[in-house]
Amino acid sequence: MGLKPETIVGQIEMCEQHVTPFTDNAVAIGSSASVVAAFVTKTEAARAAYTAQRDAVNAMKNATIEMHLALDAMWDSMSEIVKQVSAKAASAGDGVYALASLPAPKTPGPAGNPGKPYKFKATLMEDGSLDLGWKCTNPAPGTVYQVWRRIGGTGPFTYCGGTGNKSFLDSTIPAGSSAVTYQIQGVRPTGAGEWAQFNVNFGMSSSGSMTTSVTESMPSKIAA
Repeated sequence: MGLKPETIVGQIEMCEQHVTPFTDNAVAIGSSASVVAAFVTKTEAARAAYTAQRDAVNAMKNATIEMHLALDAMWDSMSEIVKQVSAKAASAGDGVYALASLPAPKTPGPAGNPGKPYKFKATLMEDGSLDLGWKCTNPAPGTVYQVWRRIGGTGPFTYCGGTGNKSFLDSTIPAGSSAVTYQIQGVRPTGAGEWAQFNVNFGMSSSGSMTTSVTESMPSKIAA
């Protein structure tokens, strides 16, 4: 059918707009009351299924946010206890680490600055968030990656957050965004690495689902 809209919402709305004329003129347009009645039932079912799917997506987004908040709280609590173990070991000896089933810290050596992030990936989740990932040379312990973001092709960058992992979940992208640019930098107490910039563009597949493509570019303006 050449008139079929590209989007799911467009398809449902088009069928809904034809419920009345098809129903009022079933025989005159060459159809029948029973065929049109079946069309109306299927249109209502499609709208109900779409609404249920949207509700499920929103519920998943909320559950994902709650999960990450719970994970952050868990690791904050773990970190606090590890700090207490370290403080106790300073006076009682490294045997405290064995009691806590933790490895005793090694004597640190010069690690140098973190490398420049590369091989950036952006996976679009069902709830509309982006699961970001990258690699980095010389990712010595203690490295924290600063993540900055810009919506669209121009404008200032805003700070999204820091992560000790080479991954980050961005769950605050405005609906309807066509492109997002990220700047990422590895930082340690001894120094900072080189900024990396990645562009994420959103598109639509032939099936009506959202797609993403990633390109690397020179930092247009170092986030600061």
